[in-house]
Amino acid sequence: MYWTLTDSLITSYNFLFSTLAKKGNYDWIFDSISNLENITPKGFLLKKSTHGRYLDAFKLKPIKTVYFRKKIISELKRIKEAYDKEQIKIVSFDKQDTEDNALSVLDIDKFSSIKSTIDQISQSAEANSIDSLKSMERAKFSAMLFDIADEKSVIAIDTVSIFSKAFEKGGLVATYDEIGLHELTQDSALVFKFGLPCIYFEEKKKLLVIDRESTESIFNLLEHYQKKASVQFSETLVDIIKLDDGVFQSEIKNITVARRINNMIEGGLFTTDIELYKKHETIIKSHPEWDDELTQLVIEDNKVKLDSSDRFKSFLHLTSLDLMNPAIDPTQHFISFKKRKVRVNTTKIIPNK
Repeated sequence: MYWTLTDSLITSYNFLFSTLAKKGNYDWIFDSISNLENITPKGFLLKKSTHGRYLDAFKLKPIKTVYFRKKIISELKRIKEAYDKEQIKIVSFDKQDTEDNALSVLDIDKFSSIKSTIDQISQSAEANSIDSLKSMERAKFSAMLFDIADEKSVIAIDTVSIFSKAFEKGGLVATYDEIGLHELTQDSALVFKFGLPCIYFEEKKKLLVIDRESTESIFNLLEHYQKKASVQFSETLVDIIKLDDGVFQSEIKNITVARRINNMIEGGLFTTDIELYKKHETIIKSHPEWDDELTQLVIEDNKVKLDSSDRFKSFLHLTSLDLMNPAIDPTQHFISFKKRKVRVNTTKIIPNK
């Protein structure tokens, strides 16, 4: 006797397995909630190194530690509730075109600047002393280490500002020495904004990114993106592109462009097959009425010519398309990727024969 599954049963199984997979993928984030109870955090001030690439860690004495613990627990519970209700998604940090309602998870082994900072927080911060906050002008960030047994520690990354009137209203503070609350001055205390842009989980060696832009700023990820982009365009793609270095350097100053290139590299989207671009060029040439910044593809000497911002953006856009046909619909005048309409110069439209 042979058993067969009906379509409805198959659908039910698929739904069940996908649900279990969804719930199980990030349990380690939410399991940490119970581990945080009754843990007093250690405070660290993070200062940019002289070259600006990494962050050095300095020991701080946090005040109102109970609030810090309650704050991170509350934030993780909020995320869990939204995740369980499918109001948010959790995806890889390198995922291309991440949705607005998505948080992301970053593998720190892929980012040397982040790994270096995390290592310093847990290993060398005790050796770094602070004698005055006047010497810490480059210190814009902080970390609260919840030291949990069995390599399950959690580090909450935050932004800080120098002591201000916010403290007088009960702001969250930390100091670099053992002075009492009544002795705090502008040169001895920090105010914690505690927006929690990212949280590090030692067990998985991963960073939960809640606010991407703030996280990129804290760890100076623009430089990381730029280095990877430079290798991609000056080495990997050199046989199929004619690159104007001035245009390239101008484009990758924009973190959105640099991030996109990084994500495309991680997603394996770049190709060295010039034939793909020849097909794109053929379709674009067949529509002289198209006057669009993302359809400016030109091939010269068997290489894609990247000598302007529009041509560079066109190259990235067309590289991101999974399929050539029907990448561009000649009857509807739109690129199927995100259904983006193509701008048309009506004076150049050639009537159908």
